[in-house]
Amino acid sequence: MFKINARKFLILIITICCVPTPVEAQFWHHLDSLLTVRQQKVNTDTAYVRLPRQNWIVKVRYDGFGSTLNIHNLMEDNEMMTIRLNSALRSTVGISASYKGIGLTISFAPRRLFHKTSDQEYNINFYNNWWGADVTFTNISDFDTDIKIGHAPSRARILDTRLYGMSVNTYFVFNGRKFSYPAAFNNTMIQKRSAGSVIAAATFYNGRLSSRISDTKYNMPDDPSITMRHAAIGGGYAYNYVTQYHWLLHVSAQPTFMIWKNYTLRVEKDPSTGETVRNRLPMQNAQLYFLSRVGAIYSRGHYYIGLMGVLQTYRVGNSDEFSIQNTYWKGRIYYGVRF
Repeated sequence: MFKINARKFLILIITICCVPTPVEAQFWHHLDSLLTVRQQKVNTDTAYVRLPRQNWIVKVRYDGFGSTLNIHNLMEDNEMMTIRLNSALRSTVGISASYKGIGLTISFAPRRLFHKTSDQEYNINFYNNWWGADVTFTNISDFDTDIKIGHAPSRARILDTRLYGMSVNTYFVFNGRKFSYPAAFNNTMIQKRSAGSVIAAATFYNGRLSSRISDTKYNMPDDPSITMRHAAIGGGYAYNYVTQYHWLLHVSAQPTFMIWKNYTLRVEKDPSTGETVRNRLPMQNAQLYFLSRVGAIYSRGHYYIGLMGVLQTYRVGNSDEFSIQNTYWKGRIYYGVRF
């Protein structure tokens, strides 16, 4: 009978797993070749935009995030209730590395690391000379809350507030041969001369705001939640300004119009019937979602330092009965090296 020596079998497995085989070596060779061909075929005017001569980019960065919601609701006695939710500053520190435009970022949130907050935020970004997308997931519960009825502070208190949200922002650049979003935001391209472009944009948002209200005077629902969904399309303009002193300055704005929206108030317990109630919130026909980006980069040789900011804001509803204004911002400062 054939017997297997356990020690020799383990050595064989380790050898197979850890030593590159000809097939593995060939695969990585083809991958590197594909990346090289991909870089060579970038369709740009090299007098305005070019690829870095170095393959590797490594940078350290600090990111800060914040959100604000303002809710206005007309009550039964014709008093306007105003709720303001201001999230605590969320921040991350990270390091990223990219090879020929393909990168990975590892970051951590200091406040979460020391159990100071449970807020979570995840970002997926893709920037191309012709199109790109930002995908953001948020789970926020650390809010500074304020509630007023009319012009006076209310006795009601908002407890256990939580905002779940996912936003997707996409763009298409019409002048990708001369203008580069990556040059301003992920540094995988270099803008040599000033240029701008008209852009087309689309956005989608899906969120849910829930809370618990402790009310000592007004007949408010105990556990209200608002489901927020909308889709918008539009356009805008973006511009990269290159100075003779090694600076690149970016500014862009893309207003979009909501073509679909569904905002629903859900009450866990109706005091009269004890049943769950859903009410479609009043909306105006045409409403605007606004996104803007700014950035500044100083480059010298292989090294560069930069900062960037993104602002997203919209207001839905109407001024007479109900409205929500939701604002999200992100800022970043970073230092990078190409080699």
